[in-house]
Amino acid sequence: MLQKLGFLPGFNKQVTETGAEGQWFDGDNVRFRYGTPEKIGGWSQLGDDKLTGAARALHHFDNNSGIKYAAIGTNRILYVYSGGRFYDIHPIRTTISAVNFTSQTGSPTVTVTFSTPHLLQDDDIVLFNNVTGITGSGSAFANGNFEDIKYMVTAAPSANTIEITMGGNEGASPMTNTGSADALLYYHVGPAKQVGGFG
Repeated sequence: MLQKLGFLPGFNKQVTETGAEGQWFDGDNVRFRYGTPEKIGGWSQLGDDKLTGAARALHHFDNNSGIKYAAIGTNRILYVYSGGRFYDIHPIRTTISAVNFTSQTGSPTVTVTFSTPHLLQDDDIVLFNNVTGITGSGSAFANGNFEDIKYMVTAAPSANTIEITMGGNEGASPMTNTGSADALLYYHVGPAKQVGGFG
């Protein structure tokens, strides 16, 4: 004989599955309407851009004109989402001028040399601006491969050099301290994963 089971709406995560008798304990993509569970219907991608890093916090707010914003903090960059677009609002720690580039034939690695110590660490973000002198040098790379493009530091072998990885390999005419650019150095952000410490 069939018997109607009356489960309480909502998920009870405060107790064990045994302790949540007569209640829903867990689920995914479910909402409750009129006391019964209903499939939400999935999700859709917010915007066309991919964010750099793993999102770790989200904060919604409105400005004085009523425009809605969502601030999204990843482990690399701080973004604001509004009107279907993501905006990079991460603060710049400093700008170092007159950086140049060195590459090796057949390798995607480019060494960036700074005129002063950069204090960058692996996985930090650097943005190049006002890039000149690379186009026409014979290199497979051009000014446009660096101009207004964010790169993640793959290695920092010295106080005045970093290595970045390009989307392709260098050709037969590599760069040797070629070109000049401004490097905008992003503030360092914490790791993507947190590890518990015990004292």
